[in-house]
Amino acid sequence: MIYIFVALYAEAKPLIKKLNLNRKNLVKGVQSFCGTYKDLDITLSITGVGMIEASSTCGQILSWAFINDSLSTDNLLINYGSCAYIKNSPLKDSPLYVLNKITNLDNFKSYYPDIFMNGVLENAMETACLCGSQIYSCTYNHKSSLPDTYNVYDYINKNCLEEYLLYDMESAGIYACASKYLSPDKMIFLKFASDVGDLKEISPESIFRESEKHYDAFLKILDSVNFKTKNTSINVDTAYIQKLSEFLDCSATMEEQLKQYLHYADIMDIDYRKFFKGVVKNDMKSSLNRRNGKALLDDFRRYLERLGEGHE
Repeated sequence: MIYIFVALYAEAKPLIKKLNLNRKNLVKGVQSFCGTYKDLDITLSITGVGMIEASSTCGQILSWAFINDSLSTDNLLINYGSCAYIKNSPLKDSPLYVLNKITNLDNFKSYYPDIFMNGVLENAMETACLCGSQIYSCTYNHKSSLPDTYNVYDYINKNCLEEYLLYDMESAGIYACASKYLSPDKMIFLKFASDVGDLKEISPESIFRESEKHYDAFLKILDSVNFKTKNTSINVDTAYIQKLSEFLDCSATMEEQLKQYLHYADIMDIDYRKFFKGVVKNDMKSSLNRRNGKALLDDFRRYLERLGEGHE
């Protein structure tokens, strides 16, 4: 089963139309659309805007699936929708993005979704995304409950958060909720840019047009999903994982990310030990601090991406 969560109907409309999904009442108060694409069963749900709305809808649908025995090993969650460019990037011809890191701006907790599933990196550009409770707008949002002195647009631009390209209001809520039901390798976050913080530029029609532009890339990723051939086991020595995790000073999230990368290396027949042998000294007898551990983990991800492209 593919569970697709989208904030707005305008974002979802091209998917509903082209995948021939039909309205179905699964959970009270949630708009859901179901159908079959090739051999894949699909449930698309409209979450509404914001982390609370998105998390609530995600929890309702996945709880319904769990109760009805629909949550098997053959499941994938896709969060699809619009976002804002934080940096001054051109909207014209902007690609479909896959999020490799989501940071909740309310508490600065970060999440690391899957980017290595078949077909993803071939059809989407990876980047990091900030997720917040306030609309990203260059003008003050008078509907906000936050004090006048705080504006998320000003905060992000003043603090020069160089790592992040995009801003949305749902991804962190969906990840936090879905992680209670699904592992990180079962979640993909696909985004397209609809604006640069100017709300005058946004309308349901403009969002629909942007969503429609990226349907082909979305469909190519969907075409690559194959649960029958997906290898869910990690053929890596658990003692080695533990030793590496301690060396990198991994948090629980970092350790899951490390396992995901090692799993990908195993599938692609990439010699991951060669990478660590080249950068790790003293046989991992002395640990790094967490900041340096995160940096090395990012280097490992880039190493896998480079070699993974060479395997195609």
